[in-house]
Amino acid sequence: MLEIKQLNVAYDGSQILRNVSLNVAAHQVVCLMGRNGVGKTTTLKGIVGLLKPLSGVIALDGEPLDRLRPELRARKGLGYVPQGRDIFPNLTVWENLKIGLVVHGKKSRRSGGSCVGAFSYSQGNAGGAKAACSAAATATARDRTRVC
Repeated sequence: MLEIKQLNVAYDGSQILRNVSLNVAAHQVVCLMGRNGVGKTTTLKGIVGLLKPLSGVIALDGEPLDRLRPELRARKGLGYVPQGRDIFPNLTVWENLKIGLVVHGKKSRRSGGSCVGAFSYSQGNAGGAKAACSAAATATARDRTRVC
């Protein structure tokens, strides 16, 4: 379970999130919705550690994550698919997928074809394929919890 309690986050001294609490059970899908500028991305960045919260608790399966750096949160099983669908455009689909394994120190096996075969991708393709590639890259890492 991902548990967020009383999360407060600021950008350059301007507080954006105030006392945000959220619980996501195993196998549960939660949609964080709202108009532009209300703090959706800030919430996700706070959860994965890209922004340092002013206060609050972030825990995954009861283990506190709020004092860990982003890469250590990833090793604990917290994955993140940024809204920009950040992939490496000069790498192949398979190479992009292997990046998800590196964080966990896992060796890549060429058996990733099932994941690659799930969608068609070529250089400069539309956003949908980029989103699929980005999401699949976190899936190869076998994250326990993924925020998108």
